[in-house]
Amino acid sequence: GGSVWSRTSGGYLRHRNYQVWVDPVTDTDLYRKDATFTEEEGAAGNGVTLRSLNYPDLTLRHSGHPLPRGYNLWVSRDDGTEKFKLDSTFVVEKVECEWRVESGYRLRSNRIRGMAGSLEMMKDVCAGAAGECAAISCREGPEGACCSAHTSTAGKRKWGGNFTTHVYDC
Repeated sequence: GGSVWSRTSGGYLRHRNYQVWVDPVTDTDLYRKDATFTEEEGAAGNGVTLRSLNYPDLTLRHSGHPLPRGYNLWVSRDDGTEKFKLDSTFVVEKVECEWRVESGYRLRSNRIRGMAGSLEMMKDVCAGAAGECAAISCREGPEGACCSAHTSTAGKRKWGGNFTTHVYDC
């Protein structure tokens, strides 16, 4: 199974009471199960359908009303209708991302793997972090930049001009 990370909200898609939310990461077994889905061939014949790990009879689907009220994500049982097949099929598209640089703050979030090193080293860590890396904070020192990769951009903390944060923007 896998999880869907929200770069803008700093959490994973997670089902709770049948509705899907973006919740901050908590280190619990229930959170991990609620935020994990298995990928299947799309129910509508294209794309993908995501099945709940801990409730395998439920799949992710959107439903609701067109704007301004908007659509919501739910986990639901297949009711056999064509509408359900369409609502539970998602097309994954590649998004071009780039690093945006901001100065004067660092992040209050968990570092990935507790590592630190050069900016290039941290970009390599982020490339292998399976979508978890959201930013890199660097501090200039006498030996050059010492950087660490972070899982979230939430919790910015002012720290003076000697910190530079590289935010992965999509």
